[in-house]
Amino acid sequence: MKKLLLLASVAAVGVWLAAQNAATPKPLSELMPSGAMLYLEARNFSALVNDWNASGEKKAWLAGGNYQVFSRSRLYLRLKQVFEEYSNATGVPPDMNLLASVAGGESAIAIYDISALEFLYVTRLPSAQAMQSVPWKAKERFTARAAAGTPYYTKTDPVTRRTAAFAIAGDLLLAATREEALTGALGLLSGAGGNTVRREPWFEEASRAATAPGELRMVMNLEKLTRNPSFRSYWIQRNVPDLRQYSSAIDDLRRTSSEMREDRVLLRAEPVSAPDESALPGLLRLAANSSLYRAWAQPNPAFVLDLVSAKVLRPGPRGAAESRVAPVVSLDAPPAGDEADLETRIDGAPYEAPGAVYRPEALRALLDGNHPRAVLQLQSSRTTPDRIFVTNDSTIVIEGSSNWNAEAARQAITRAIESLYTTSRIGVEWRERRVGSMTLWELDGLAPIALATRGSTLLISNQSGNLEAVLPLFEGAVPEVAASYAAGYRAAAEIPNYTRIMRHIEAPQAGGQAPGEPPLFSANLAGLARTLGRVQSVSVLAGDDGRNVKQTIRYTLGRSTPSQ
Repeated sequence: MKKLLLLASVAAVGVWLAAQNAATPKPLSELMPSGAMLYLEARNFSALVNDWNASGEKKAWLAGGNYQVFSRSRLYLRLKQVFEEYSNATGVPPDMNLLASVAGGESAIAIYDISALEFLYVTRLPSAQAMQSVPWKAKERFTARAAAGTPYYTKTDPVTRRTAAFAIAGDLLLAATREEALTGALGLLSGAGGNTVRREPWFEEASRAATAPGELRMVMNLEKLTRNPSFRSYWIQRNVPDLRQYSSAIDDLRRTSSEMREDRVLLRAEPVSAPDESALPGLLRLAANSSLYRAWAQPNPAFVLDLVSAKVLRPGPRGAAESRVAPVVSLDAPPAGDEADLETRIDGAPYEAPGAVYRPEALRALLDGNHPRAVLQLQSSRTTPDRIFVTNDSTIVIEGSSNWNAEAARQAITRAIESLYTTSRIGVEWRERRVGSMTLWELDGLAPIALATRGSTLLISNQSGNLEAVLPLFEGAVPEVAASYAAGYRAAAEIPNYTRIMRHIEAPQAGGQAPGEPPLFSANLAGLARTLGRVQSVSVLAGDDGRNVKQTIRYTLGRSTPSQ
């Protein structure tokens, strides 16, 4: 009797465990064979596709000049070639009809090689719906095979060697461009052993560092991605050297009716010293009225000097853009010291013509002597009184390690710019003006530079009105944030002025445009901004603990429907 009761208990436990396993399907990452460089998972892929198809952004994008330019780009043409190769190989065009038919609920894609476009896609799709999908209806064109007791269908083009394979297993539809990935997934689905993406260190570490999964999650093996030639060629940020310090990264996207939010974590391969973030929140309260702000914790004094120089003291182009073309060597150029060159003196310093010279040595010494704990850049565009031109006004706020010497700061700025804007020190005298309880100093010449200090905070601006508007914000509440970097951009306020500036800049070059090619900034990028017109503002907060960099990006959405 006791044995019967024991057997009955064991059977009951077995039934309960089986029911739990049936009710809790495997995570899709456990069905992906190891070796991927990028993994993307959607909570409800079908809903995302439907939202995109019904959006005003899609209509504006396809009808606008941005899409026309993109359709002629090298990247687009390369992808189009690949899609045509797959279409010729399988007889199934890779278009939106195919995507809609295979977009299920929970879905994931693992990319194993970006260059060869090798991926495995898995989606939860009811079997009745899967039987109506485009691949299933075209299965007669494929070769039928089986793996781990599950039939699948595959076809390889003999010329391009492009492979397409798919299978239906219960409520899962699997599709791949590499047969080994599909058969590996079917083996994992059947319970066979094998390493998976979920168990790889880069994936595990990134998942542990992140919060709960969002509506869309992307996990990146940065060690593999940064070594991939296609990634280095097409990565739009062009910051691959900066990414090499990270081993992996994870990004979760969440949506509401009024906001989209990204939560990112970048994991360093080797930990570094964490920056002191304590001074940055106090500066962020000063960004309330600016269309663009950026703030850095514990910046290098040389970086702060460059920022002050470029945005306030000596704005303008910094020289030619970086060339990506190898220099041409002329074999006909005469060597140095040739007998035909008798006019060049070799026993004296090269001649320097008199003119405007920027001398930041005193300012550099000032920053080195009071090491910045944080720096804030504020910037807003402004239409000139004649309503023709647009200027960009900037204010730089520097939080020092100790109180600033206001007189030393004024002298350092005077020495830096006195030969840029004047001769004989005319127009570089400082005028004092009271603004509430603080003192504001302005230059009395052509340089519209203003300066103010408040204990350990130094403010420098190229527009006294902007600086005057910032000073009362010191009385505001300090935001409760922990960040080593923060930024924000109010797109709705800046796009009209941005477009006007770029029209003035690009107008003289209009004759050099290719026929039918819109100007890049005033038409192409401005049109893209109008397409994404619901995005009213963007903000970034990044915290750095030395091991991980955690970023939160918020896109505030308006209610207006974008129009082109």
